Amino acid sequence: MPGTVNSQLVSEQIKRLDTEGHASVRHGGPNRVTKKQLVDRALRGKDPASGTIYDAYRKNPDGSPALHRVGRSASAFSSDEALIRADSYIKSTKSFNLLTKKAKVNKEPFVEIQIPLEDIFGSNYRSAVRGITRLGSKKNPTGYEVTDFSNGNAKAIYLIEDGNIKLHTLYPELKK
Repeated sequence: MPGTVNSQLVSEQIKRLDTEGHASVRHGGPNRVTKKQLVDRALRGKDPASGTIYDAYRKNPDGSPALHRVGRSASAFSSDEALIRADSYIKSTKSFNLLTKKAKVNKEPFVEIQIPLEDIFGSNYRSAVRGITRLGSKKNPTGYEVTDFSNGNAKAIYLIEDGNIKLHTLYPELKK
């Protein structure tokens, strides 16, 4: 993959992301998020971070664990390097700079950015992402298929806290 970085740098960047949000534990490479975890998330609503149907990070107002929110598809990057590359690319864009400046001025806590996967990874972008899409309903899943990321995006949500910008989450997203 063009623009690759060394494994020590990837490891350092993943450690940083681990302190910022949940991108790496829910959408990182297969050493962090297995295919089984993607299947369990899409079909059974399990959070890869907690291993249960309860969200590892969110709580209900009464302090009890909140149910993990899931959609039809569960996605991740094909490697931790791909996740780091997507984050670095997004942070280098004009959109990132404009949206984060605007959010700081307006005291908005989150910034959401979507960038085409092809812009980040080139024409071979499908090799940088992976996913499982549920067949059937949430209550009655009938199986799954490999997610088609044709013309998909990388969706990033950044948290602005005390003027610092942290990656809350980043994941491959299907074209809508």
